[in-house]
This record gives sequence, structure tokens and C-alpha cells, in this order.
Amino acid sequence: MTELEQKLLAENERLRCEVDELKRKLEANIAPRVEYVDEKTRRFRGELYKKQKANGYYVQNRFLHVDVYKFYHGLSEIPKNSIVHHDGKDEDGNYDKEKNDIEHLVLMTRAEHTALHNPTISRFEYFTCRICGTVFRGRKSRGNHYCSKKCRLAVQKEIRDYGKYNETRIFAHCGKEYTVQKYKNQKYCSRRCSSLAQWERCRRERSDIGKAD
Repeated sequence: MTELEQKLLAENERLRCEVDELKRKLEANIAPRVEYVDEKTRRFRGELYKKQKANGYYVQNRFLHVDVYKFYHGLSEIPKNSIVHHDGKDEDGNYDKEKNDIEHLVLMTRAEHTALHNPTISRFEYFTCRICGTVFRGRKSRGNHYCSKKCRLAVQKEIRDYGKYNETRIFAHCGKEYTVQKYKNQKYCSRRCSSLAQWERCRRERSDIGKAD
């Protein structure tokens, strides 16, 4: 191999190394990763995050895992009532706060996060909507029969249209007849009627007290 060929090979190798370095820097700028600095420090996009002794999170005025999730998903803020969860696990099967790369982070609601970490005290369970058959998640303590306001209003409209649960009452004060749902504890036809009945009741009570004296 001549001296000229050796120089050309050396120059090609140098150029190849420069191209590889440029590619590495470009990839780092486009998709930065969480870098290991020391046992208690991580770096992301040039900022240092220190590990908190109390809870094990990496913090720099903001949580590291939250900043990573917001950066990769183009968010300025995490949605209300939502939490960024560490989905990566360690050798013992526990969720690992050391894994702060984007592939180990998921967004979930606070209720889902609580149920995930404390399944025995979860206040939620799954129900089937009586109108559309959709399976939805709701509180255990509530009578969840409908998945949405639309389905609930559809039932109320059906009740009003067909009058299945309606009855005719005669109001005690004014003697008028009025159609109302039988499960409603409605005693008066209007607020005016209710106020007049209360005024008359108070007048009778005062009169009874005067007679007793």
C-alpha cells in the first residue's frame, strides 16, 4: 500500500468518526436521555436532579420523571388529577423510582394510581351501564347505573314521556291537583304556596301560645 493510499484511509477513518460523533450529538439533542452522574444525582437536558432521602424521587424544583414525561409528550403541564407513574420494576418486582426513562413512565389518574399501589383499599369498582351496556369505573359507595350524563338524561326523559312513575296529588294548602313523580317529597305546587303555608303555620302557633297564656 502506497503512502498516498494510507493517508486516504486515515482521512476516511477520521471523517467517519466525526460523522458518528455528529450523529450521536444530534440524537442526544433530539431525544435526550437521563444520564447517570453519581449515586444520588441524575442529569436530564443539562439540568441536575438530586435524589430525595425521604421518598427516593429525583428533584430539582420539579420531579425528574415528570419533566421527562412532559418533554417527550410535548406537555406544558400534567393534566389535572393525573400522575406520572414509574412502570419499570426492579429485580424484586417492585416499581423502581430509579428508572426515569420515558419507556418506564405512564400517565394515569390519581384514583388509578391509588388502586394500583393499594388494591385492598380501592374505593372503585366496575359497573355496566343499564342503557348502552358500556363497562365503566365508579365509586363503590354510589349506585352507579349509568356511564354518562347522556344515558342518565335518557332515562329521565323516558320517565317524563311515559309517566311511569308519575301520580296526581292534591296539595294541602291550595287544593290544586298536580302531576309529579311519586318518589318526590313535594308538598306544595310553588314557592309562593309554600311561603303562604309557612306563614299561616307560624300565625297559628303564635295564636296557640297566646291562648295558653
